[in-house]
Amino acid sequence: IKDIFPIMPSLFRLLRLMYAELKLVLKSENQIDFTEVQLTAIEVLKERPIEDVFGHDVSHILVDEFQDTNDSQLEFIALLMNNFLNDPNKSMLLVGDPMQSIYRFRKAEVKHFINTKKNGIGGLKLKNRELNKNFRSCKKIINWCNDYMPMIFPQENSDKGAAPYLPFTYGGEEVGDGTSIHYLQTNAFTKKSL
Repeated sequence: IKDIFPIMPSLFRLLRLMYAELKLVLKSENQIDFTEVQLTAIEVLKERPIEDVFGHDVSHILVDEFQDTNDSQLEFIALLMNNFLNDPNKSMLLVGDPMQSIYRFRKAEVKHFINTKKNGIGGLKLKNRELNKNFRSCKKIINWCNDYMPMIFPQENSDKGAAPYLPFTYGGEEVGDGTSIHYLQTNAFTKKSL
């Protein structure tokens, strides 16, 4: 791996040139990528109030999958709610499950979920509602998860992006034995023989 270090500066220069070329191509095609849309929206909301941008005020915001929020998305949400503080006619609903955070490769940080739950967002304190009933799985699976998953999940640590396992209770009527595993045993490993 040390052989790659001498070419790193050249690779970084190449990436900057490739990004500049991509922006030129997108502009010539009258297109924009998602990241640019997001960054442009942030810049616009920093310059002008949301009422001027949309032509009307925003009173209600819903964000789903909040556990997969990245830094710029968090900034965008905070800018959207600039005038929410102390206004009882405005509402914010954030929905998420920190145990399901899977988009770190997109720079999503579960710490935003953990910190927002504790401290609020944009100066606004939020009321926490934990939904702990599972309607999708049978009791056997829920009990197994509650018995073994706490050993796998870490303790909560927003600096490290660690979310703990929170146990579930069964929320529906039991129908049969639930999910089971059926093993396929064969000596033939071709599609045709299966």
